[in-house]
Amino acid sequence: MKYLNVFVSGGSKGIGKNCVLKFLQNGHKVYFTSRNKIDKNNYLKKDFRKYEKNLIPIQFDSLKFNNYKILLKKIKKLDCLVNNVGDAVKRSSFEKSNLELWKKSFDINFFTAYCATKTFLQLLKKSKKGSIVNISSISSSFGGFPDSLHYGIAKSCMDKLTQSLGKELGKYNITVNSVLPSVIMTDFQKRHSSKQRVRNVLNSTPLGRLGEVEDVSDMVFWLATKNTYISGSNIEIAGGR
Repeated sequence: MKYLNVFVSGGSKGIGKNCVLKFLQNGHKVYFTSRNKIDKNNYLKKDFRKYEKNLIPIQFDSLKFNNYKILLKKIKKLDCLVNNVGDAVKRSSFEKSNLELWKKSFDINFFTAYCATKTFLQLLKKSKKGSIVNISSISSSFGGFPDSLHYGIAKSCMDKLTQSLGKELGKYNITVNSVLPSVIMTDFQKRHSSKQRVRNVLNSTPLGRLGEVEDVSDMVFWLATKNTYISGSNIEIAGGR
């Protein structure tokens, strides 16, 4: 088995952290960014301490678009890029929203992925099997909910970038895919979704449960390590919604 060099943006918590741990658990070397300094002892669960040497946290603000080249001083080889950074910013109808909110949403949900992909593309081309996995959202499938169009539309642009790059980068044997989770109970949902909203999603989910972070990280891991033919795809992780 070839051990990979993996980069996960925004890997300090939630889906990003679970992706980091999944790759670590399988012997891969993982770089991840966090706006705050990370203490490995507090970050790693007890059972993961033995993988500490393969974990490289990088304190980095993904919204500082002019600073991405700094990452190339720390990362010389890369096989897999996971663009995980994203946020709804806040709930707002289109009517009450303003240009600043839309710019913030596109910055965090689209341009972070754009910048990371541009930065690491040459390293991925050197890999014999490069992969890019973008963490999108089920809301991109239908343009977003009425109180978060700015989020859903920014994520839909990420998905279109995924489709286009799948075509452009295939000649370098680089696969590019997006995963589109429904409600996953992370800090994101605690900040942006009411209990009633979550119950409504649960009641409309055919499989009868909400998603777990493992549902997403398992798919990300498979796309990065096992997949050889799926590219340019947007894969829903939504329990049948």
